[in-house]
Amino acid sequence: MSLSHNERLFQVFEYLKESGKLKTYVQFGELISENKAGVNDLKTGRKKATIEHFFRLKKSYHELSSDYLIGVSDGLLCDAVGDKHAVSPIKNSPNPDQQAVIDALRETVASKNETIQALRALIDKPRPAG
Repeated sequence: MSLSHNERLFQVFEYLKESGKLKTYVQFGELISENKAGVNDLKTGRKKATIEHFFRLKKSYHELSSDYLIGVSDGLLCDAVGDKHAVSPIKNSPNPDQQAVIDALRETVASKNETIQALRALIDKPRPAG
């Protein structure tokens, strides 16, 4: 499940609301330095979530996973926190279709590396005096 940064921002709001740490969008706005209109713009996508929003969340709630906030993990909370919201991180193993593409790209890179080495050898080869 790939969420936008704005969606992640509001997933965090839902977690904070369910855990009793926040009650309203106004409180959430104060936390991330946004007024009510700014929070609404973030919610509707008229405004993009910024690193500053996530920094303020992480600074106030250390249990939030930085990897989740920046979008590289689906685990909302740090591993050390046992909570119903903690989700397993994204698996690093690709599906079979992705693996075929990865293998083909590796072969292409290896072939290009061989070509580069051959061209370097030609460049480095001494030229006969003529």
